[in-house]
Amino acid sequence: DRAGSISGRVLDSETGSPLAESTVCASRWADPRWERCVQSDQDGNYVLRVPPNIYNVLFQPPASSPDLGSQYWKDDETSEFAGWVVVDEGGIVTGIDASLHPAKRMTPGTPTIRGVPRVGELLVANPGGWDPMTFDFSYSWSANGERVGSGQALWLDESMIGKKITVEVWGRAVGYRSEKATSAPVGPVAARAVVPEVPVVPEVPPASGGAGAGSPGGSAPEAGGSGARGAEARGAGSSGGSGTLAQTGSE
Repeated sequence: DRAGSISGRVLDSETGSPLAESTVCASRWADPRWERCVQSDQDGNYVLRVPPNIYNVLFQPPASSPDLGSQYWKDDETSEFAGWVVVDEGGIVTGIDASLHPAKRMTPGTPTIRGVPRVGELLVANPGGWDPMTFDFSYSWSANGERVGSGQALWLDESMIGKKITVEVWGRAVGYRSEKATSAPVGPVAARAVVPEVPVVPEVPPASGGAGAGSPGGSAPEAGGSGARGAEARGAGSSGGSGTLAQTGSE
């Protein structure tokens, strides 16, 4: 087994008491998205089994102690300046302890909502200016007080017609107590915009520039002549032919 371990204890900095059910997470220094978490036992002790790597360790207070703030080892509020914990293959790293301090108070911003409150449109939440600004934000959308979505954006559908939309923003930061703020409502949500149909006009063929076949005043092309001139031509041809034959016969 190549895995090693990180272990330590979590205490309350003011009372020195162990903090049971604290959450302890190890995240890879080069890949913060990877993490492994455990909870401390009744004596505040924890053991994290992790593969060989370099880690930041984050300590979060239990739900029973909301006035305490989170912190990284060694006693830092940001992962950029936190101490590194190096775990070798099969290595056992002990003494990674934490004494959690009272949480600082953050100043919430004023959330706002951008977009048109109409079915088929997208609303986007702006958390506003929080102090300090190094927060993780989460969002909860409501329509007339009923939760309808999460995330920073919300697509509006027919179920929201006639309702007013608000967004609740939670701010969280290491070392600070979580706070929330709610936007002013927008709406009510209108029905989807109706796009008028454009009538289809059938194409009309362009009028002919001259009198041709099938058009008024036109005439069919003549084949071999027609009318008086045609009759004359045929008569002349027929007469000439008959005379030639008669002369040949008399000879």
